[in-house]
Amino acid sequence: MSKKYRNGSSPLRTVTKFFVYSVAVIILLYCSLAAFHLGTEIFSKEGVEEAPGTEMTVEVSAGTSLRQLGEELEEDGIVRNSIVFYIQTIIYEVKSVQPGMYKFNTSDSGDKIIKTIEAGPIPEEEEIPEEGFDDSAVGQ
Repeated sequence: MSKKYRNGSSPLRTVTKFFVYSVAVIILLYCSLAAFHLGTEIFSKEGVEEAPGTEMTVEVSAGTSLRQLGEELEEDGIVRNSIVFYIQTIIYEVKSVQPGMYKFNTSDSGDKIIKTIEAGPIPEEEEIPEEGFDDSAVGQ
């Protein structure tokens, strides 16, 4: 004879439901924490390094996408995560980057880096020559 249960469910079915709901709650908590962590990275006011940081000049060539720029900035240690940088460009509605030389600091926050990109490249007269300054021509 089989036992009849009042609500029509067996103990095995109840345990299975409990397990499924528990897994769903764990997944929901994990996704919530991941979203919170991503949000704090996107809107963080901290740079990669503490101030004063390191001043770096980056050359952006014609046709460079914002995603490619983010990867380059991550490789150079200017941003922590290129994906977070790319999301920031979407949030701040940056559509493209102009070719040229840009000065960044490793202590710059994401929004400061975005503002630097929006301002455009540094003027050519401010660019630092690769060979350095030739001070032998100063006295002549």
